[in-house]
Amino acid sequence: MRDLARNLGLQPSSIYGHVKNKQELLFRVMERLMDEVLARANEALKEDGEPEELVRRLVVSNICQPGPYETALLQSELKNLRPAARASIIRKQREYRDLWLGVLDDGRRRGVFRIKDSKLAFFGIDGALIHIERWFNPSGRLTRLNVAEVFVDWILNSLGSGRSAKAHSGGSGNAKRTGLRR
Repeated sequence: MRDLARNLGLQPSSIYGHVKNKQELLFRVMERLMDEVLARANEALKEDGEPEELVRRLVVSNICQPGPYETALLQSELKNLRPAARASIIRKQREYRDLWLGVLDDGRRRGVFRIKDSKLAFFGIDGALIHIERWFNPSGRLTRLNVAEVFVDWILNSLGSGRSAKAHSGGSGNAKRTGLRR
């Protein structure tokens, strides 16, 4: 808390006027992040579309979200929350997963996606999307949108869709598929 106060230019005691303790601060950050992730995912699904288009919107909303570095915090620090706070965040994560599962199940039922297990497919997609924050370089050659379009192609291909991001979204046209920097 002292480091946080110093970085904010505050006295350590003044932080406690806003939060009771580190647990509350961590929970508030995580709760805000999950609320933003859910809002963006719901916005991506607000308009109807084919399953491939809905996957594209979900991937782009995830990779291009504001405050992307907080996702790494969410994953690494969830275990440090007290049980009640952790349960609240896990409920929001399940809600996010259920949005994805609705799209994946619909695509599977309609024969658009050739997957055996939507939940397992989601875990693979989610793991890949979460991992982006470990290697993405905002000063690098590719923008978040460029990376999102590459991931859309890869994910749709993995789902057995056979359609690329450009085929149904207009594509970015400049997403390069080689030379991603770590």
